[in-house]
Amino acid sequence: MGDSNKSTSTAEEDLLLKTFFAEVSEVERDNEVIRILSCFKLNPFEYLKLPFDATPEEVKRQYRKLSLLVHPDKCKHPQSKEAFAALAKAQQLLLDEQERGYILSQVNAAKEELLAKRKKHLKKDTASKIKSLVEEGKYEQQYERTEEFKQELKLKVREILTDQEWRRRKMQMRISEEEGRLKKDEEETKEMWKKKREHEEQWEGTREQRVSSWRDFMKGGKKAKKGETRPPKLKTEDPNKSYVQRPVKRGRKKRLGPVFGNSGDQSPPFPPLRRRIATAAVPPPYANSSRSYDLNSILKAQRIRALGFRRWELDDFMWMDDWVGNLNVDGDWCLM
Repeated sequence: MGDSNKSTSTAEEDLLLKTFFAEVSEVERDNEVIRILSCFKLNPFEYLKLPFDATPEEVKRQYRKLSLLVHPDKCKHPQSKEAFAALAKAQQLLLDEQERGYILSQVNAAKEELLAKRKKHLKKDTASKIKSLVEEGKYEQQYERTEEFKQELKLKVREILTDQEWRRRKMQMRISEEEGRLKKDEEETKEMWKKKREHEEQWEGTREQRVSSWRDFMKGGKKAKKGETRPPKLKTEDPNKSYVQRPVKRGRKKRLGPVFGNSGDQSPPFPPLRRRIATAAVPPPYANSSRSYDLNSILKAQRIRALGFRRWELDDFMWMDDWVGNLNVDGDWCLM
């Protein structure tokens, strides 16, 4: 009885252990699926948990190991298929020489940027600068093996890959927009030529009709329309409308010659009469004067009034007869 009870308890313990390990294995599988789905999508090294200097053989071994954990037949997680497909794509990218070379070039650029930043920082630290000079490069190699540098490199690679992917997508967007524009222009050109061809065909189809209608018109001649109204003729004279053209009198106008004084001086003592009278500001105070005017002055006044001057300008001219010349019988000017 005692042996049978002991064997029963041992079997129960083995069953519990198997159940426990099965549960632990299932938790590990679920965690691995979650980790794969949360990885940075542009870095295939993160999917396979490999360093950047991993060889193609290491990539294949790591893929087999992780694919067994997240295989849809063994893992009950609802997104195990997506995780398995992500691992397969990461392996394909790392085994492709062109894709692998592109990723490693971005990794080298990130590493150079981090090392340049560290070197600039070490210039201020005298102890670290002396140590790096004494060890001749070993100090930098030791720093590259640290977890701190690996984490910084990982974040920097993410930043560079994100920037490059954004530029690639923008370029792809521009290319697709340009292709769409070219396609639209091509369609518009085809439509234009189609309409032009249809118009030419329609024009050629109505040629006989146009020729016959023209012949009929030439035979019949122009016929006067009944009840046709004609527009009125433009009047050349209309005193009520200033914009109507009026007849203009043609003829040569007589001008006054220069005026000289009685002093015998050959140069005129005053400006010409037109300018002299036009620039006069106020009339002279002659209204209360007792000066008498002779017949010659009256003739002068009549002559100047005929030229269109005002009253006070005529009087101004008449009382300044000491320098203004007389009029001949013919109406010409002469010296006094």
